Amino acid sequence: MEIDLYQTCPCHVEKKIKFCCGKEIVGSLNGVLERHKSRQTSAALDDLEKLIATQGPKDCLMLARSQLQLALGKVQEAEQSVRQFLETNPGHSLGLERLATVLAAQQKGADAWAALQDAMDSLPGSNVPVAFASGFRYVGLALLSEGFVLAARIHASMACFLEQSDPQADQLCRAVEGSARSLLLSRSFAIEPLPEDAPETPWKKKYINAMRAQKRGQYRKSVQLIGRALELAPDEPLLIRAFAMAATLQPDFSQLVHAFRQLSGTGSLPLAERVESEMLAQFFDPTSAGNSINVVSWRWSVSDLTAAREKLEAHNQFVEVDPGDSFEEMDEGQPPPRAAYAVLDRPEMDKVDSSATHNQIPVVTARILAFGKQTDSDARLEVLLSRGKQFESVGKLLGEVLGDLAVAGNEEVIDQVESEQEALTAAWHLPGNLTREDHERLTRDRQFFVASEILPKTAFGVLGGKSLEQACSDPAMSVRCQALICNLELSNDARQWSEEWGTAARKAVGLPEIPPIEDFPIDKLQSMSPFVVRYLNVAPMETMALVRMFSLCMMSGDFRGVRKVAPLLLERDDIGQNPEAGYGAKVRVHLAMADLSADDEKCFDHIAQARTLAKKAGMQVGLVMVREFEQSLLRSRFEKLKTILREIELHHLQDDQVREALGRVLANYGLISPDGQLMLPAEANNGAEKKTGSGVWTPESAGAGQSRSGSGLWIPGE
Repeated sequence: MEIDLYQTCPCHVEKKIKFCCGKEIVGSLNGVLERHKSRQTSAALDDLEKLIATQGPKDCLMLARSQLQLALGKVQEAEQSVRQFLETNPGHSLGLERLATVLAAQQKGADAWAALQDAMDSLPGSNVPVAFASGFRYVGLALLSEGFVLAARIHASMACFLEQSDPQADQLCRAVEGSARSLLLSRSFAIEPLPEDAPETPWKKKYINAMRAQKRGQYRKSVQLIGRALELAPDEPLLIRAFAMAATLQPDFSQLVHAFRQLSGTGSLPLAERVESEMLAQFFDPTSAGNSINVVSWRWSVSDLTAAREKLEAHNQFVEVDPGDSFEEMDEGQPPPRAAYAVLDRPEMDKVDSSATHNQIPVVTARILAFGKQTDSDARLEVLLSRGKQFESVGKLLGEVLGDLAVAGNEEVIDQVESEQEALTAAWHLPGNLTREDHERLTRDRQFFVASEILPKTAFGVLGGKSLEQACSDPAMSVRCQALICNLELSNDARQWSEEWGTAARKAVGLPEIPPIEDFPIDKLQSMSPFVVRYLNVAPMETMALVRMFSLCMMSGDFRGVRKVAPLLLERDDIGQNPEAGYGAKVRVHLAMADLSADDEKCFDHIAQARTLAKKAGMQVGLVMVREFEQSLLRSRFEKLKTILREIELHHLQDDQVREALGRVLANYGLISPDGQLMLPAEANNGAEKKTGSGVWTPESAGAGQSRSGSGLWIPGE
């Protein structure tokens, strides 16, 4: 943060500091500035303090001091300097912006937001100083740390707009997008422009001014103007939607939830949009959580740790695992455990065949850390588990196996888990010979069992403690029930069967399918949520509209939307401006379908077609081959790897893009040794014989195993 001697002076807005109150001290202040620029900020602050002592607390000196104090991390002192300045210059925009900055640095997001909005409302004229970018960035960081992702996003965008910088290269923008991982947030929340032929209404001017205020960074004013417009027309869908969009601009979850609940109750809107609004309300509602269950560390004193470990390792419901992840939850500073074990609800399976069912796979009910004797404590077992339905059975099993070797002791609460989450999830311990096909089949069966048997009877906080079966009997709760299922459905979206899962869940509780949206205006597609896009009737759409929708779904990670649009695009002959462009566009579609195909043959058929079209389009075929190499890794087609790699090396590696893409794949999947040697998986591993690792896996948390964003090679059982 540099001191600008030519910024507007706090005393007279039409003059600069150098020619106003800084005129008599400009030389000394320049010296301070030079020291600060040369990274001697501490010395610069000392010089400034001396200047204040001799010249008095001039306004420009107080603001300069606050900047230097903030740069040195003296945040509270910086706040005092700014407030001292504001005592003599109340309502000054630059001082209020500086106050917002120092409050944000203290993680006071709501106060910082209010101060920044005070600053924006106090600005003379319509121009926003570039210097305000710092305030927007600091406030955005504070809001992001408090979970206000959407408000942080708009502040980050405003900072980039003022600086005329690229949001994709901005650190705050990247942090915001990294936090906004839900498909629900992958959209624009800007206020929708009025149609050009919109009639004159009592609220039209307020609506237009609200849009202008949002673009200028006056977010509080925008919310207020939309609220006043809504008072004039409380049933107008456009205003109700705008009020929900404006609510995302401020750090207030209660207002945000209220606005989206109001939108979800607007009967004139398509059901898909109402359901999405309720999903957002549930996503942000801090009061919607169900009952919590304590996760505890249950200490068992052990008289002979060696004998206790022998008994655990001899029993088929205890499996030794890597202690690393479990140990991170324990107190820092204590010696690492001697061993760690997963406790299973049934005996470990050595192998499975195609007749195995999901409920035969053992579930991990607890983890055990074994600690040796220490100076201040005896040998012990720390049993990490939830205080749920499996607690008593784990204790009974340990007592039976260890006998007199161990005595149960105190429990210490280390975390909490929602009861509904525990009911719906299960951490499997997978047998070593599990193939990818059986893995997918068992996962699917488990999820459909959850949809039809467990989900309907589970109580949820968002339903007021009722189960889906109970809530669905009340028509007023229908949208909430649909939103709950859709939120759960999103976690399965990477799976080919995700749409079938949602259908099964609705059928189990008697909810109808969400109907498609007809005659959607294409000019609004870019601002439409990717979630709602999946419910559009896309068949009659023009090709360019489908192209835009495909791009939107790809960017947002809407897998179902991609599967819906891609086949239609492959049938269209007018996908590009010329044949070569059309071939290139279809290459991208085929590769997307390859990534998302559950069937291996369909995956490689898409890749083969992409190779053919890439040649016709004059594209770099080597990039398609890199994708084929990666899919062969993910789908355990190890026998193909050497052939593909050899062809890339002989004919395509001279291209920089191909070389970089192949390097990323090899690095991401750990196929390069520390000394730079290539380590391809052995062809002998392509089949039933797989090495058994820790085997702890959660089916509900598994995403797209075939996704090209994966960070490692999936090997069953590891």
